Amino acid sequence: MKRYSIYILILIITGITSCKKGFLDIEDPNGPAKTTPDKMLTNVLRQALELQATAGLPTSTITQQLATSRLTTPNVDNWVDLGAVNYEFQNNYFFVASNNEAMMQWATEEGSFAYVGIGKLIKALCYAYTTDLFGEVYYDEANKEIAQPKFNTQDYVYQQILGLIDDAEQQFDKPSFRTVGDEDIFYGGDLNKWKKFGFALKARLLNHLSKKPNYNPQEVLSLIDKSFQDRSGEPIFIYPGPYPDAHPWSPDGNLPSSAKTWNKYFVNLLNGEGMNGVRDPRLEKIVNPGSDGVYRGVTNGITKDGLNPELIGSLWGKFYTSENSEYCLLTFDELKFIEAEAAFRTGDKMRAHTAYKSAITNNLQRMGVGIAEQNTYMQSAAVAQNPASLSLKDIMIGKYISLVFQPEIWVDMRRMDYSPQIYPGLAQPPGANPALKGAWVRRLPPFSTEIDYNKAQVEAIGGLAPDYTGKKVWWDSAN
Repeated sequence: MKRYSIYILILIITGITSCKKGFLDIEDPNGPAKTTPDKMLTNVLRQALELQATAGLPTSTITQQLATSRLTTPNVDNWVDLGAVNYEFQNNYFFVASNNEAMMQWATEEGSFAYVGIGKLIKALCYAYTTDLFGEVYYDEANKEIAQPKFNTQDYVYQQILGLIDDAEQQFDKPSFRTVGDEDIFYGGDLNKWKKFGFALKARLLNHLSKKPNYNPQEVLSLIDKSFQDRSGEPIFIYPGPYPDAHPWSPDGNLPSSAKTWNKYFVNLLNGEGMNGVRDPRLEKIVNPGSDGVYRGVTNGITKDGLNPELIGSLWGKFYTSENSEYCLLTFDELKFIEAEAAFRTGDKMRAHTAYKSAITNNLQRMGVGIAEQNTYMQSAAVAQNPASLSLKDIMIGKYISLVFQPEIWVDMRRMDYSPQIYPGLAQPPGANPALKGAWVRRLPPFSTEIDYNKAQVEAIGGLAPDYTGKKVWWDSAN
């Protein structure tokens, strides 16, 4: 990966940011090529947030939370040009891994094992996102002096990722030369919280294997029991704003596009059309109304649904899209939905229902919904009212609404095979990529630089086939 190594030294030298400066401010472009791990951790954690946010751009379009609002980018909506939004591949290898690998190496050399543990969890998180999006990825030969690295299979990468999480827990138990402090933007150096995050992350990844014959929902539940038990344990960061410290999904962030707006499928779940006629109190927290006061989204692949532009509310300035919005690597809401699904699969519908209700309640509270509105919604037909009536559809739709811009939603839709029994009313966009021959998109295409500089390896995994994005990733089948 020789072409990558050119960037590694540049990023190590220039990627060290100061907590007192803006997000993208450089500490010293001509500074030393080696530093201490405490000087690198903040940047590693923020780049992990950026990777997750960038991954949410294509996945939120595929899952129909977002849609295109102008004529210039419909090919993203209909999966013809997904390669235009797959920069999370380079984000992992260039921006996160290059700095994170150096941080872990230097931390190991000086015996600062707390930083090694955090680094391993971040590596596991970012490689998980990368392989979940692309399938086969570089692992063994990544970030090394190898010009044409070979891809590793996803099952192998998963083994390595799960091993990283286990090893991180051991690193936290070692004496550490350097104590983690405020440079840890999530937990302020609380290693017990990092341990609990590791259990949550492992639960998430093992739950991805629901199609596999060795899927063990009881193991998922055991990990959740050891993880954080309320929102105080979340790895969360509130962007201070404004630019360059604005939330990635805000107008001043790194991802804004005037071409994006809310999807009709998503908005209809909130405005009551898709939830037994119940209007969700989160609607006003997430979506802006059009000039006529109506909350509406647009259909993937149909520019503005033929509406006047002023009738489509702006994407910006709401709970998920303000410059000082919060952003979280893994929310307590998500953890409870994972618990609900795993418990449901074991047949423990009592535990599943309790976790399901807790997940929705916590999401309502997170968004500042008032107590009276919370109670009304929780007692409505939009929510399963008892364990006997709870279905997998209830759990997955509740999760879909609660995890906006989160790449995990695309993992869920693939695990559920985009089933209309789970996601009622979900349909392929008009003009869906004809190369897929009616199949749903299952992965992102190879990153363009890999086709340019490592074509033989891309060909070896079938990455140049026109229907490659319809090929299931490893965890997406029982084989």
